[in-house]
Amino acid sequence: MRRAGLLIFIAAFQVLCAKPYSQRIKLADETLVQARDQGIPYEAMLDAALDKGPEAFERYILLMRKLDTSGAYFHFFHVYEAAEIAGDAKFAPATSKLKADDAKMLVQGLGEAHGWLKRKTAFAARFPKAANQFRALGIKVDF
Repeated sequence: MRRAGLLIFIAAFQVLCAKPYSQRIKLADETLVQARDQGIPYEAMLDAALDKGPEAFERYILLMRKLDTSGAYFHFFHVYEAAEIAGDAKFAPATSKLKADDAKMLVQGLGEAHGWLKRKTAFAARFPKAANQFRALGIKVDF
């Protein structure tokens, strides 16, 4: 009896305290598998990028350094979609402190994502502040 009560208490506690992934963006299995293999709480970091300040969004963007080709490829799609949800006012500050190499890699990945996602509005029109920051670093933003 005590054991059953304890198990019910633990289950109820986990349900009340756990914050599951919000599922605002459909995530690629390749990215999730790689993140889990490295102990990265990918879903939680994505939610933090959307719900918290620019530092959380920057940390999420920089996961690109920890993922190999296929994981990073889809990560850029997720970053693009997160930027669309958050808007330029939140995305631009998250990209403002990126080193030039990281910014260049991000722009290349976002350009690829933009093409595959078939967005009708140009990235620079949708994210003018971020695009201007990238251009200030000498990075071409032509997608």
